[in-house]
Amino acid sequence: MNTFLSKVVVTGGFFLFIFLFGFILSRSGKPYPALLFNIHKLIALGALVFLGVMVYNIHRAAALSPAHIGLVVFTGLCFVVTIIAGGLLNIDKSPAFLAVIHRFSPYLTLLATAATLYFLLNRAE
Repeated sequence: MNTFLSKVVVTGGFFLFIFLFGFILSRSGKPYPALLFNIHKLIALGALVFLGVMVYNIHRAAALSPAHIGLVVFTGLCFVVTIIAGGLLNIDKSPAFLAVIHRFSPYLTLLATAATLYFLLNRAE
């Protein structure tokens, strides 16, 4: 398996487990089971770190254009918003807008990550 495909497969695996644990958590009700909640958050954090290291290595090999940097920053912000909104959902009286944000932000994060991978990995290979 070439490096391009392995990076996409690993990233896809991260998102598969993030969404799987997220759907399980949404069905379990508040307060969320601590083990599942923490696994869900750690997988998301692991995905962010994995992608960050990948972007750093690509940037080290050949400098990223301003457009690529903008896409990477947007993707990182999507991850951060999703993680923060999800973390705050475990609070007993969390505001309703957090649930709305966390309902849609994972999909935006997935799309932004897919676009980032597409443009960076096609550029790097």
